[in-house]
Amino acid sequence: MPQAPPPASTPPLFAAVTGDVVRSSRFTGAAIETLQQALRQASNLTEKAFPGLLQGRIHHFRGDGLQFLVTAPSRSPRIALYYLAALKELTAPSPLDLRLSIGIGTVDRIPEEDGSGGDGPAYRVSGRALESMRVQNRFCYSVVPNLMSHDLAASLDGQCGLLGALAENWTSRQSQMVRYALVGCTQAATVKNLAEPVSRQAVAKALDAASWRSVEQSLRIFESISLD
Repeated sequence: MPQAPPPASTPPLFAAVTGDVVRSSRFTGAAIETLQQALRQASNLTEKAFPGLLQGRIHHFRGDGLQFLVTAPSRSPRIALYYLAALKELTAPSPLDLRLSIGIGTVDRIPEEDGSGGDGPAYRVSGRALESMRVQNRFCYSVVPNLMSHDLAASLDGQCGLLGALAENWTSRQSQMVRYALVGCTQAATVKNLAEPVSRQAVAKALDAASWRSVEQSLRIFESISLD
């Protein structure tokens, strides 16, 4: 008796993260190269911090833009914030800010090793959301149609909005401490990782000023949702 064909496998979900530098038009001449160098350095730190979770490298475009694909969508807000924290740390004493848009969905074309050439629904919802983001917003979250309920998607977008509002006020020093906390470093481990002598009390104070507990609680909400 002929056997029925196996059910078609469900395409995996990805998170496409798209971003650009806030008010980048103010940079001219040598300042543009300094900006691009900081973006590349932030990319290198992020790629090393999350091995196996990025599909290819972080792609830079248009001078101030960036895009990358995350293979574990539930981790994408953490990775996006890590990139932002790294950039703010690297651009002391006047930390740069980013607009960031996460799009959850399938992809039609996996990016090349350098991060370019990716395409598909996840990319499209991410790009459209960034283009339509309100001037005062910094971080948004979008999903392809019918992936989850409208209420849940709106709630997650709201969580990202809150994360963006908190991160917008981080100083370079606070961003440095948050960057280590995002990969699970304890305060004692953070002290050991820093090149300059810093007390555990100073680390704790910086994390409190950055509202780290609220940030971590929000990230756990995303990571509790099964999308991977």
